Amino acid sequence: MSELLSYCPEKLDFSRLVGPSAVVSQALTAGRGVRLGQSAVLSTKVHAFNARSPEHVQIMTNADAGQVFYHRPDTGEVCHLDVFHQCGLVNHKLVARYVCRAVKFYQQMPEVRSVGSQIIYLDLIDIQTAGGGGRITGVLNSGKKRSLRRVHENHVHVALSLPLEHAMCLFYIVAAIEAAIVNAGLELRCNEQISYIDAADSPANLSPYSDQTDSLLTGQMHHIKRD
Repeated sequence: MSELLSYCPEKLDFSRLVGPSAVVSQALTAGRGVRLGQSAVLSTKVHAFNARSPEHVQIMTNADAGQVFYHRPDTGEVCHLDVFHQCGLVNHKLVARYVCRAVKFYQQMPEVRSVGSQIIYLDLIDIQTAGGGGRITGVLNSGKKRSLRRVHENHVHVALSLPLEHAMCLFYIVAAIEAAIVNAGLELRCNEQISYIDAADSPANLSPYSDQTDSLLTGQMHHIKRD
């Protein structure tokens, strides 16, 4: 599908995002999850949901996203973002293009350049949709396994390493993903509830959803990624 809507990150009001960004930083520091707008859920944990009630997102308190997805030794280093939508196919290459544009725009803003001491590396952002996925700066030919694509028919998955001082950038990333979803002719879906569970209490089996990836979040180019 051709790009029906252009993603315009400049439409976001920087000043209005200062307070919400502080809330996001506090939640991540405390190991909690948080909603970004109505369609996105963010944490540093693995997320789960039941197909019969996708509006209810469960956050697995003892399943760190970096450890589970990338076998990293430390916790709290990888942010896990899910943006929910009507079941359908979202162009993962368009998502990657929009996210790249969002991050570049954010980092070039005078307000960010004057206070930010760290940078956001585009190479450390991975995506997955029902169409495929991979590192947003890569060839985006990963994530083609059928079971992996099917489980992402109702959301766009993002895993990224992000300095907490740039929590505001997450709002720009979510807006970019939502624009790509709308361009796919799909509706956004609201999240109505977040709850916390122990991973041992969840019947979800992640093994069918593994696939090869070019992610750099693991430090190994051909590590197994799970979602």
